[in-house]
Amino acid sequence: MTGNSSVENSEPSETSTSEWPAVSELSRFTPPHGATLGRVSLIGMRPQPLIAVTDVETSSRWYQRLLGCRSNHGGSEYEQLVSNDQLVLQLHRFEVEHHHGPIGDRNDKPYGNGVVLWFEVDDFDSVIQRASEMGVEIVMPKHRNPPDGEGGPNHWECWMRDSDGYVVVVASPYGTASGTWRPRAVELRSREMDRAS
Repeated sequence: MTGNSSVENSEPSETSTSEWPAVSELSRFTPPHGATLGRVSLIGMRPQPLIAVTDVETSSRWYQRLLGCRSNHGGSEYEQLVSNDQLVLQLHRFEVEHHHGPIGDRNDKPYGNGVVLWFEVDDFDSVIQRASEMGVEIVMPKHRNPPDGEGGPNHWECWMRDSDGYVVVVASPYGTASGTWRPRAVELRSREMDRAS
C-alpha cells in the first residue's frame, strides 16, 4: 500500500498508482486500461475506536438508534457497530478480559475523561431529532463551528452524553452550515437530471 489510497483490483494491472486519481477526483474516475476499481480505501488506515461500557447491549441500542448504524456482532460482552459496512465503534464490557486483560476500570469516572467520540453524519438534523426523542443529555446544543465569520469547518455540531457518560459529538460535513450543502448522492442525481433536461 502506498500513498493515501490503496486499490485492490480483481485482476492484476500494470498500471502504476500515479495514474490513479486524487481522492477529490474519485467520483468521476474510470480506471485506466480496463482495470477494475475493486475495493477502495481512501486513506491507508481507518479508526476503529473501542470504548469500555457498563452494558454492551444498552449502549449498542443507544448508538444504533442515535446514529442509524447497525450491529455487526452482538452480545453482552462485545459489539461492533457499522455504517455502510464500515466499522465505526466497538463496545466492550468493563469486566470482560478476553485475551487482552481489562480494558478499563469501571470505578474510574468520569468515563472517557479527555476523549470525545466524534461522528460526522450526512443526516445531521435527523440525528438531532432522534437525540431529542431519546431524551439524550445535551452538553452543548446545535451550534455552528465557528460561531460566526469565515474559516473553520463551517459545519453544525451538537455535543451530548451517551448512556455511560461519554461525550459524543455529531457534526454535519465540513462546509454545510451555509445552507447550500446536500448529500453527495442527491447532488449527483440533481446534476444528472439537469443534463437530461
